[in-house]
Amino acid sequence: MHEAWRPVAVGFLTAICCIFQSASAQESEAPPAKKTGIQITFLPPPMEGRLSLGLYDKSGKLVRTLSKEALEKEFIIGLNGLITVWDGKNNGGLPVPPGKYSARGYSVGEMDVDGIAFHCNEWMNEAARVREIVSIYALPDGELLVHTVQPDGAALDLRCDRTGTVRRASPADSSAIAEKTGGPEPGTAVSVHDPLILRDGVLSKSAEEKLESLSLPGLEHPIDACHGLDRAVWVIDKTSAGVEVREYSSTGEPLRRLAIPPNEPEPSRIVASTETDIIYLLERNAKVVRLRGLALEPPVAGEAPAASTWKTFLSKSVVASDTFAAVADQLGRAKPFKPEEKIRVRLVPNPLFKEATQDVDVRIASDSEGSYFQSADGLLLHRITETPGLKWSVMGKEGGKVITIFQSDGAVVEEFKARRLANMMAFDAGEYEVSK
Repeated sequence: MHEAWRPVAVGFLTAICCIFQSASAQESEAPPAKKTGIQITFLPPPMEGRLSLGLYDKSGKLVRTLSKEALEKEFIIGLNGLITVWDGKNNGGLPVPPGKYSARGYSVGEMDVDGIAFHCNEWMNEAARVREIVSIYALPDGELLVHTVQPDGAALDLRCDRTGTVRRASPADSSAIAEKTGGPEPGTAVSVHDPLILRDGVLSKSAEEKLESLSLPGLEHPIDACHGLDRAVWVIDKTSAGVEVREYSSTGEPLRRLAIPPNEPEPSRIVASTETDIIYLLERNAKVVRLRGLALEPPVAGEAPAASTWKTFLSKSVVASDTFAAVADQLGRAKPFKPEEKIRVRLVPNPLFKEATQDVDVRIASDSEGSYFQSADGLLLHRITETPGLKWSVMGKEGGKVITIFQSDGAVVEEFKARRLANMMAFDAGEYEVSK
């Protein structure tokens, strides 16, 4: 754990501040500091890096972050080092109690953080960052219009072709579907696939603006329906035995049945091709939402017809990643990844303190701006990513000195590798007393 450096005498700082000679010569010409309060003076370590500085009470608790990842030019240059001003308040904006407080920090050099992979989301590309798939519709050219929701809650319409290639839909695509469906969105009392209408579990068809009952035997609770090849009718039916996908002829004769295994996501929407035996299912359960495309395999020539066989040619999923535990076994490891609460590193010795060695426990944390490394006492050291809205972030070693990082905003799990975590040098900024 970090041990506070002893206060540095001003005389000692003056004696070794030759690196500030050029700046000191211009000291009288520098404008006075605009802030008022307690001046914190320190000599930064002789290494290139960004400076993070904190104020601590006598128990060692961080009470105020004075700077984080700051450049030297962001401080006042004084005769005895760099100067910042403390207003005597804590991080909550309240005055601190009277007493003695110490200032210390780190100069953080270059660290290498590389993006490695996305996990648990097969919809991630330069066009989209999908958290939820709401619905699917057939476009005139045979592609799908996919209604999705992004991590910030904003709606996003995408196009998806048979190969699973995804790109943003045009406003014309979205408008055409809205006009075709009459406006109601999935989840309401009316779900429309023109010319079929499914209202309150009753299937009807549209004919010159009149509704006629379509007799489809064996249905228990139809969820969604659409037309397919040769005007066949495809229906998702929730039965007492489970969910099934059924195909009927245009006259209502049963043709095929596709049972959904109980451990698989259940389909809620269906789209069928009108040109070939292809169907698309939007499926979900508590862990995953999936778009799946299935094609009917033709019978082998010369063999007797067998039961219908469907081949999955497309499968694109979004796995819920609101917690690390939900995805711990889906990160491409032979064994589940084990996060570490903290990782101890030995810092670069500061020559201003007789090359004394120092260890620091590093943790990972996140805020509205992304993830970052921090000291065990909470001082931000180095920002890792700028992914907003993170729900969690974890780190751990998988051999050697390289740190593996996983994080998620609920839409996708991002994997990073961090190197040179120990490229930091500690410094002390003295002790200061706050009176009544």
